[in-house]
Amino acid sequence: MPEVHCPSCNETIGVESSGIYECPYCEEEFIWQNKGHYEEVPKEYIGQFSPMPIEFKIIFGAFGILFLMLLLGFLFIAGFSGVWGT
Repeated sequence: MPEVHCPSCNETIGVESSGIYECPYCEEEFIWQNKGHYEEVPKEYIGQFSPMPIEFKIIFGAFGILFLMLLLGFLFIAGFSGVWGT
């Protein structure tokens, strides 16, 4: 449970989540928002997701190279047809 300081009397108060609270010491209401709170990630979740298999990388790489070759070939042919006027 996080502990915050009352803005009126500066006493330490335990809070559960963001919301409106009443200080038990001075009975003043205050709003606490949990903006900077970070929870620790359990170690069993770290590395749970495996990277893309090598087979997919090879297939996508081959398609990428083939696409670039077709694109450059088209631009090469289009460039010459503009020069020769055909």
